[in-house]
Amino acid sequence: MSILNTSNKLACSFEQLPLYLKIKKDDFVFISSDLKNIALNYKKENRKLDIDLFISNFQLVLSEGTLVIPAYTDNLKDGETFDIKNSKPTTGALSNKVFKRKDFKRTFEPLHSVFVWGKDSDEVLNHTEKSTFGINSIYSLLFKKNAIFLFIDVHIVNSFTFIHFIEEKNKVPYRKYFKRNFFLIDEKGIKYSKEILFHTRKPGVITNFDELNKKMLETNIMERQSMCNINIDLINAFETVELVEQLLKNKKYLYHFSFIDFFKIWIKKMIKK
Repeated sequence: MSILNTSNKLACSFEQLPLYLKIKKDDFVFISSDLKNIALNYKKENRKLDIDLFISNFQLVLSEGTLVIPAYTDNLKDGETFDIKNSKPTTGALSNKVFKRKDFKRTFEPLHSVFVWGKDSDEVLNHTEKSTFGINSIYSLLFKKNAIFLFIDVHIVNSFTFIHFIEEKNKVPYRKYFKRNFFLIDEKGIKYSKEILFHTRKPGVITNFDELNKKMLETNIMERQSMCNINIDLINAFETVELVEQLLKNKKYLYHFSFIDFFKIWIKKMIKK
């Protein structure tokens, strides 16, 4: 099944991609991307990659919708500072371009902030809670809105953070809550302290979405199109939750256990003592 509104082969035009996707004007879209290979293709052809035009075309398509782009700073360690205006995202070129724009707003979350533009911006900005993947987090809203997830040249194991919301919702046994404390600086320069709960992997647990990725493609829950030798994938929140919960119910957990990693973590803890 094609994710495009045209039967013609999509030309290698990253900027025009939003105009061809099967996305409605009032959709709620979350983009995960890695633009390195696209940029390399453009460089070989002496073309300049115009990320601003890509964003503008998406805004044109989503005239009554909402666009969300991750602005994660999940490299922050316990006790470090998140500055909403100055903390640079770790989520790639698209996020860093949006970081410089004035038409997007950023949520006030130290690890998993997002940039948002469009109809539901205020609702996104007001979604916050102690647990980063919790019931009032941005991920809960993505579920409520049946968000469309667009993946550009990224595998879901590296980019589908929404899965961890489903895991927390279902109280999976291979993750647990860890407390972290951060300092936060808001748009007015006021500094706060905040304790958050991070529902993350237990020692030795390695995330593995291979079974999930296979099922998504086999059942066409995830629709894929090739462009410039890269994969463009689309999937919605409702179908994702249904499939993941089915896998969890059947004990097909989304991880494997590594004794090597477990002992590395154990040794580090012993050294610190």
